[in-house]
Order: sequence, then C-alpha cells, then structure tokens
Amino acid sequence: MRRFFLAALAVFFLVSVPDVQAEIRALWVTRWDYKTEQDVVSIMTNAATHGFNAVLFQVRGDGTVHYPSKIEPWTWQLTGDSPAATGNDPAWDPLAVAIREAENRKLQIHAYMNVLPGWRGEESPPKESGQVWATHPEWFMVDLAGKRMRPCKSWYTFLSPHHPEARAHLKRLFAEVAAQYKVDGIHLDYFRFPSDYPAEQAYGKLKSAELAKHKDFSYDKTALEQFKTQTGKTPTQNADAWNRFRCGALTDLLREIRSAALKENPSLVLSCAVLADPDKGKETYFQDSALWLREGLMDLVFPMNYYRKSFDSNLKKYCDTVGEQRIGRVATGISLEQPVEELRREIALIRKQRTAGMAFFAYSSIFKNHAPTKTAKTLKTILAGTMNSE
Repeated sequence: MRRFFLAALAVFFLVSVPDVQAEIRALWVTRWDYKTEQDVVSIMTNAATHGFNAVLFQVRGDGTVHYPSKIEPWTWQLTGDSPAATGNDPAWDPLAVAIREAENRKLQIHAYMNVLPGWRGEESPPKESGQVWATHPEWFMVDLAGKRMRPCKSWYTFLSPHHPEARAHLKRLFAEVAAQYKVDGIHLDYFRFPSDYPAEQAYGKLKSAELAKHKDFSYDKTALEQFKTQTGKTPTQNADAWNRFRCGALTDLLREIRSAALKENPSLVLSCAVLADPDKGKETYFQDSALWLREGLMDLVFPMNYYRKSFDSNLKKYCDTVGEQRIGRVATGISLEQPVEELRREIALIRKQRTAGMAFFAYSSIFKNHAPTKTAKTLKTILAGTMNSE
C-alpha cells in the first residue's frame, strides 16, 4: 500500500534502481543564505555532497522576489542595505542559477515561496517600486480592533486571502514561476493566518485583552461582507462559522493557486510547510493541511516538527490524522538547531514511521559561510544509513 502512494510521487524522486522510491532528504535554503551567484553554487555543492537530494530554494519573501518578475519587484537584499533598493535589478537570476546547479548535481529543485506575507520591517518600500505594501494597502489583513496589520522588525504583514485582487495577484505570481522555470515543484510557506503575530512589537505594552485583538485576523471589509452574505451573521454572532469561513478561504485560494500553476506545468509537485500539530494548524491558524491531502490539493506536506519535547507526539499525531493511505505524502521537517544525537534519534523515528522522508531547516545552521560544520559532516553519515538512499 505504501509503495503505491509513494509511486504517485515518482515525479518527485526517481532513482536509478527501477521501482524503488527514494527517501526525501530535503534542505530548506532561505533567501538570507545567498547574495551572489557563487553563494548559490556553494549551496548546491554542499547539499549534493552532504546527503541531501532536494533543495527548497526560497525566491519570494515579503512581496518581493529573487527572480525577474513582471508581477513583483526585486528584493532589496540582493542590491542594497535598505528597502530603498527595492526593485533594483541585481543583474543575475538566482532561481535560474539554482536550477542549473541543481540539475548538474542531480538534485531536485523546488521554488520556495512565502504565500501571504506582503512586507516586513519598519521602513516601507518606495511606492515607485510597485511593491504591494506601498501600492495596495487595502489588500492586507485587518485585526479585530479594526487596524490594518502592521509589519514589524521581525515579522510580516499578511495579504488577506479573502480579497479578490490579492488572490488574483498571488495566482498570477505562482503561474509565472511555473511557466518561466523548469522547477520540479513549488513549495509554499506562511500559508496560514498569523495567529503568532508579535503584537507587542507593533503596539507596545497593552493589556492582554487589547493585545489579543491585534493578533486576531482578518476582519477586513471584504471578508466581513462575504461572511455576512454567506451566513447573515457577524463573526461575533457565529464564531464557529467565522472560523470555518477563514479556514475555507485558505483552501479556496490553494485550489486557485494549484490550478494556475499546474495549467502552466502539469508535472509540478506542490508542497507546503505546515503546522506540526494538524489540530492546532486548523483550529488556531485555519490551515487544514489534512484536508488538503485528502482532496489532492497538496502533493506533499512538510510538518514543521521543530521542538524536541513535542517531536514524537506530533509525528505520531500527524501520521494518524492523515492515515496509512496518505503517509507517503508526509515529509517531516526537522530543526538543525539541536544536538547531533537528537537529530539521529528523530531521523530514526521518521524512518520507523515509514513516511516519505524528511526536510531540514535550515542551510545556514550547518554551513557557516558555506563551510560544513561538524554537525553537517555527521549528518551526512546518518543520512546515508538507509536502504532507500541514492
């Protein structure tokens, strides 16, 4: 049974031995991990020589991108020291380089894109850059207090999944990547409501009840009108229906993104970083990842199982929730910010559970200025210890 469902993902990982499916050993590479073409070359070399067989390579962060786009501007991090440089062309294409270098090393390459974040930081981008925070503030989430979500020094402001123009913008963006680049897949992140928003950074010291209002989204005009039309109620009049409504908005947007991307490239694997506890994901962040697997809206999920105390219980709970039929579509996310022996234990537990494999967050934790740490070298040996290795 497991082989049948893993075979459905054969486009994701093919190996030289016929009818054998490789264990997924993916590595998250964030946009902070590279600034030059040589950085990308080093990243792919390190990934290929240290036991990984896929790279989740970030190309969208906060309404800016790391490839030439007709829809969103270049990120300022590639060309400057502040958001004033937003939109400046770095004269090279990080995603194209990543694809070339991954292909040369027989690595799978997935364009890793934050979905709902629209800006981050206390300084705004220049309006002439066309960046969405500067040009379309009405597209963003609104909190229970009626305030538009504010970006913070260490946090994003999110686009509302209810707003039709914001949705259309995101659909075009994912279709653009699928059409322009020969990637093996597109990997979604921050595809959830921001219930962990650090309101204290944006609003300072407030009473807990007031802070709670600034962590509850999205009460934007469009969402409230849609909900009133559907139910005849306000959110306070039917809280359960309101939560289902927000959950449904993400699922509907996912359908649209999937349709737009696969229309351009039907062989794409669509994956997502999701909450490690599926119940918390659905009830608190309105991310129904188990439903996404059941309905075939997501080909693969990466539960972000980063905490040692809850690792075992979350792994079991996620696998139990999706069931034996879909366990081959789960690749557990592991934090690299922990001792090697804990990494060894968690990898062994994942292999015992017989999921699709694992993904590691993140590159810079084990490669310092691209030099492998002791952990990287040991991890290479651990990863090699499987019958499914290439």
